[in-house]
Amino acid sequence: MSSDNPYGPGRAKRWVKGGTRLPPGTAGEYRIVKKETGKPHYIGESGDLERRLNQHTRMGKAGTTDKSHLYDASKHEITYQVAKAGASTEARREHERRKIAEHAPSWNLDRGGSGRR
Repeated sequence: MSSDNPYGPGRAKRWVKGGTRLPPGTAGEYRIVKKETGKPHYIGESGDLERRLNQHTRMGKAGTTDKSHLYDASKHEITYQVAKAGASTEARREHERRKIAEHAPSWNLDRGGSGRR
């Protein structure tokens, strides 16, 4: 693990919409993972995990307008990690770019790290 990693050690937490464990409204990385294979379909980062994950599940899609890639809670799970206190937006976006390059998730439309301006 790189020393400039904006995330601490440990496993990502699972999130289920409507469940008791809510993601915090703080910065972090999230993944939409295919349950069958454990491979990420989408990797993203946000300054507000709770808001962003609710957007993905409310819209029913993850990073694409292709209707064949609709998010389906029976087929996918969402995991997240909270960023370390003081981790910069730039560090989080660079980490996102590295993870997208490493895993090549099919739902990411670009190489990541651009975010909203």
